[in-house]
Amino acid sequence: MAQIIESIPNISNGRDKDVIEACVDQIRTTPGCTLLDYSSDESHNRSVITYIGDAKAVEEASVKLVKKAVELIDLNHHTGEHPRMGAVDVCPFIPCRNTTVAEADEIAKAVAKEVGEKFGIPCFLYEDSASAPHRVNLASIRKGQFEGMAEKMKDTEKWAPDFGPAEMHPTAGVTAIGARMPL
Repeated sequence: MAQIIESIPNISNGRDKDVIEACVDQIRTTPGCTLLDYSSDESHNRSVITYIGDAKAVEEASVKLVKKAVELIDLNHHTGEHPRMGAVDVCPFIPCRNTTVAEADEIAKAVAKEVGEKFGIPCFLYEDSASAPHRVNLASIRKGQFEGMAEKMKDTEKWAPDFGPAEMHPTAGVTAIGARMPL
């Protein structure tokens, strides 16, 4: 039986319908992946996208989503009420059917590795994928937000990324990726 994974990434755009739809289209056009929902909040200037599918399809859709977000979202021009640190701020993987947290963790790490290598985005593993206790909580990673992340990452003992370059992406920031159980 197929491994079924859910992902609920947050992108840092909740105002530009063309950008949002282009990002959501990355999910819609991935075979084996089903878009369940997406919603945008203008005051927070972020969108939450929820999709499910077989593990490989969700992995592929997630990488495509990051690629499109990097192309279209520049955090140097972003304002909003919600704390943010990346074009794709967070990308959790939740085990559903025939999948364990350990298997969701493998997918999270594969996506983080590919995102770091292909797009030059530093990725921090969080929740059940965290590489250190101070990285489990998303708020700890996000502290300092986009504007303070370059300075934060200078503390290489504590804040070297798990995957990707040791310097923040100039427009797309950093991303937190990890396996977690449903909230």
